[in-house]
Amino acid sequence: MSGDGGLAVPRSVARGRMLTTRTLGSVRRRQTKQGNVLLQDVDAGKPCLGCKNCKEGFALHVWRKRCRNCFCKREDHDIGIVVDDPTDVPNKQLKDFELGKQEQAKISRTGRKWKAPSKTQVPLGAVAEEPEEEELDDAFEATSLKDAVVEENDSPYAWIPEGLTKMQVEKFMDLVPVDARPENTLDGQQKRARRRLHQLPPHDVNADDCNNLDKASQDAMQSFVQGRDTKDVGKGSVSEEVEVKSCGKCSQTISVGDMAISSERMPSKSFHPQCFVCTQCNEFLVDLIHFVHKDKLYCGRHHAELILPRCGGCDELIFQGTYTVAQGKKWHPDHFCCISCDRPLAAEKSEEFVQNKGNIVCLTCFDEKIAKKCLTCDEKIAAGEEQLSSGEHQWHSKCFKCSACDVTLDPSQFLMKDKKLLCPSCYATKFGADCAVCKKTIDASQRSLGAGDKKWHAACFACNGCSAELAGKKFVDHSAGLFCIPCYETKHATRCKACAQVMGESGGLRYKDDVFHEKCFMCSYCQGPLAGKKFVRKDDKFCCQTCHAEKVAPKCHTCRKTISSQGDGDDDFIAHEKTSWHVACFACAHCGKKLEGERYLFEDSVLICGRCK
Repeated sequence: MSGDGGLAVPRSVARGRMLTTRTLGSVRRRQTKQGNVLLQDVDAGKPCLGCKNCKEGFALHVWRKRCRNCFCKREDHDIGIVVDDPTDVPNKQLKDFELGKQEQAKISRTGRKWKAPSKTQVPLGAVAEEPEEEELDDAFEATSLKDAVVEENDSPYAWIPEGLTKMQVEKFMDLVPVDARPENTLDGQQKRARRRLHQLPPHDVNADDCNNLDKASQDAMQSFVQGRDTKDVGKGSVSEEVEVKSCGKCSQTISVGDMAISSERMPSKSFHPQCFVCTQCNEFLVDLIHFVHKDKLYCGRHHAELILPRCGGCDELIFQGTYTVAQGKKWHPDHFCCISCDRPLAAEKSEEFVQNKGNIVCLTCFDEKIAKKCLTCDEKIAAGEEQLSSGEHQWHSKCFKCSACDVTLDPSQFLMKDKKLLCPSCYATKFGADCAVCKKTIDASQRSLGAGDKKWHAACFACNGCSAELAGKKFVDHSAGLFCIPCYETKHATRCKACAQVMGESGGLRYKDDVFHEKCFMCSYCQGPLAGKKFVRKDDKFCCQTCHAEKVAPKCHTCRKTISSQGDGDDDFIAHEKTSWHVACFACAHCGKKLEGERYLFEDSVLICGRCK
């Protein structure tokens, strides 16, 4: 499609190679010229990135643009891309595209000029192609995006707004939702390509990507595209705000110096970068390409749906003729058919089909390919049969019974053990626990709480001291019962012998029958810590060896030296009233006889044996 009103979208360029996501029509055209490249061959067998049901890989259903195996969209698979060796823009990245007519030249980051594309323009969402008459270059190849080699570029992003400094680019990208940042990595380019295909469907603007549009529909498409390009489509521009404004989306303040996005379609409004999203799907607008309707932002897909109906089968806009309305969607009359076998269905005969994950499926295909098995009887649950489900499990309604007593179960009160259904009563009998307080069995239907290997009824889980509920609070499971922390500390907590405060969770030190905080276990004289050191206890006082020798230990009455005592024993010395002697010094002052165990007389501070007396 040509004309001055179209939008040319440049390809994203990586160092040494240009990565271009080809549209369905472009691959068809290349297949026509070359005769050996088919879209089916390019993408066949590619794994689905969105579901676990595509065991065979991608198999194209052409007019649906979906996989015949898992029914997911083509872009939800690790689809092929076309890698072209660029001819005149090696190692460059295009910054932007323009509305309306092309500029005479594009300037890359290094200053080299980029030759303007042909005046034949393509609509928004399609890719600028080489002229149709050119032969396919030998460098053309199809490869997985994961396998494509993209060398490091001057920018960490595959796309950046025009006219920003490096610092402004980083400031802007920090505000863009993380999953929408156009990072210049394989994963980043893949996400960006999928977002472009979803927000800017090429079949909305390019007849070659549609399914055999008649002349009237092609004319209607051209009129639709030109109308939108003239008055609705825009490209956001990014700058630092120079005056205080309110965001056109959230109405919050955009301060001076904040990064903001403006649109030439709504010149009076500015948006926070994170607020530049589609009004319908709330997705960040890829590459800031947007459409405006009644002063609101839309992506290309949802803006088109405000103007024209979209077929629920082929995803194309319905430009001419009648259409069917069914299951909350619009359909080309011949596209209201089974997604699996393409059997035509009558919208008014709802008994002939079912809706599965948004797709229309005939009863036969549903029963053969989609129906789940009942967990109880292991038979498929046919379309129309009553069923119940919980998580990934399904049952026939008639099979939803207790495996022990065969009673029909209440969907709101049932339990499972080893994939078997049980009623609360049977579960309690087989697997129930007794309440640690009242000793009664905890019924499976009753609310309970547990800690370690104990369980309690919710009503029994209360403090034994003040009766306060303990759910969600710290508690102590004492031999005397459950206690909240205040009651436990008041009645049962171990306290420090020195300060009388409660011992904390960090523990402390124990000496015989007493416990101490580590900081409280100190010398009574010098206040030095005693943990891990030798000490002496005397008259309920603890002292280090140094202080004991200098200030506490008695002096020998005979030699006047300190009597060293180890521990609490008194067998290291002999005492008479307040006077002490070393054992070796306890002898008669006249004859020198050792008096330990002998009769003696202590007069006028002199020891005398019985014979010398």
